[in-house]
Amino acid sequence: MTAIDTTDSLCAVLPAGRPTRFPTSFGNLGAADVTFKGGLSAPVHAWFRLTYSFSPQLVRALLTRLDTAPHHHILDPFAGAGTTVIECLWQGHRALGIDINPFFVKLGRVSTRWSADTRALGAAIDELLARVRQHRSRLQGKTLDAVLVETGLALPRLHNPLRWWRGDVLADLLLLKQAISTACLSVDQCELLEVALAGILLGVANIHRNHPTLTFCDRNGERIDAVERFTAHAQRMIADLAACRERRDHGAGTVIEGDSTDLASVPGLATAHFDRVVTSPPYPNRISYVWETRPHLYFLDLLTSARDAGDLDQRTIGGTWGTATSSLVGRTIPPSDEAVAEAIGKTVGAIRERDPLMANYVSRYFNMMAAHLASLPTLLRPGARCAYVVGNSRIKGVEVFTDVALATLFDRYGYLVREIVIVRRRGGRKQLYEAVVFADWPA
Repeated sequence: MTAIDTTDSLCAVLPAGRPTRFPTSFGNLGAADVTFKGGLSAPVHAWFRLTYSFSPQLVRALLTRLDTAPHHHILDPFAGAGTTVIECLWQGHRALGIDINPFFVKLGRVSTRWSADTRALGAAIDELLARVRQHRSRLQGKTLDAVLVETGLALPRLHNPLRWWRGDVLADLLLLKQAISTACLSVDQCELLEVALAGILLGVANIHRNHPTLTFCDRNGERIDAVERFTAHAQRMIADLAACRERRDHGAGTVIEGDSTDLASVPGLATAHFDRVVTSPPYPNRISYVWETRPHLYFLDLLTSARDAGDLDQRTIGGTWGTATSSLVGRTIPPSDEAVAEAIGKTVGAIRERDPLMANYVSRYFNMMAAHLASLPTLLRPGARCAYVVGNSRIKGVEVFTDVALATLFDRYGYLVREIVIVRRRGGRKQLYEAVVFADWPA
């Protein structure tokens, strides 16, 4: 797919009552064209499965629709799994991603670093795996507690790790982690292998990966070999890197840590100027990126204390884990300014009549999105063009038209709203959909 073909056939997808203030059209794309499924078999994109990601195919289509030229510099202020930046590199562009989640920053940094010596990396992995298999053989048949005592390994500071992994699986994962940290590797090699380990953590966990949520399950009867899976995943990553190195015309980019509700505070961005923004912020649907990545954050020691996950989610847009929710109880969060009141005030009022907590959640979400859009122009060149992929929600029976609310904020903050394109029905009886809001910063 190289373009989003649009029609005016809206009646089959849009719920009743959606405001019609902005030009709206309909592109009938499939799940693989829009969601994470489009990246499951793509080089580099497949290194980590984030079910809330959009697809490399959609990024490619958006770059085309925005008339992106080779000299343009692209920004993704909600980088997530790095889909935009990775795809921009494939297309020969310069790109920068920003994310507040330190695991996504590590993932993005590794996924955009394509200069690795794959032969040296392969040899390092072979040596590392030989050491792990030797330890496994010596520890075979011992309980997890005995393994921890004998090796000096420590459990990740994730709450109840044995709910996430069987004892034998967790022992293998910890041996792999120890081998990576103690091997004679460069920083780049070490980070790449940490991402390889992160890429299998949920695949060997006691979970079902239902979209969009995870559910715990009993996998005691299954054969789960974490070392085998790590080996296969690391080898795939090496093969992808070899393919990347053959592309002499690839672009350049990385992902850095920062809070996109206050872009002026992000180190290194004071003199940055971007021509295009292609991104997908969290939706107001109570799904937490922090919750989904807790195993990775704690396993890789990016978070250490039990409060860290809740504190991080408190700072994320749409956060709903721990203190991100408890902080909403017993008070009223009003719209932060007149623009937010216009965009979402009536909707928040309707939700408040049914559930004050969820009204606060929606109000905070749009207050934070407003802060982001207000801070973004300092990074944009005159005439910069933006594409924001968002999804609508139904909260306590009230329709939350995220695309229209976001377009209203763009308009009130001085952007030129071009159109909204409904790209996909999300199925089910709630008439959920995903849309792209196109807006330009004035020339």
